[in-house]
Amino acid sequence: MRNNIETHDVYLAAYLDHKGIAVDFRLAPTGRVVFLLPVKKEVHELIAEFNTNPQVPLLDYVQSLRKIRARMIAMRS
Repeated sequence: MRNNIETHDVYLAAYLDHKGIAVDFRLAPTGRVVFLLPVKKEVHELIAEFNTNPQVPLLDYVQSLRKIRARMIAMRS
């Protein structure tokens, strides 16, 4: 059984971070950042919710997006 769900979707990672899910990172051999999400029922439900295009508080979501992107840039350098 896998310990993490891997994705390259920065917007999904930001949404999950906004919802309180701890998002981990790793650098792939290609230099791309891979987001690691915990394998939990709550995470699967939030991914399904994200795919329905929910309304979220914009400034809170953008703050999470900026935090995720800053961590990505820090990993690359």
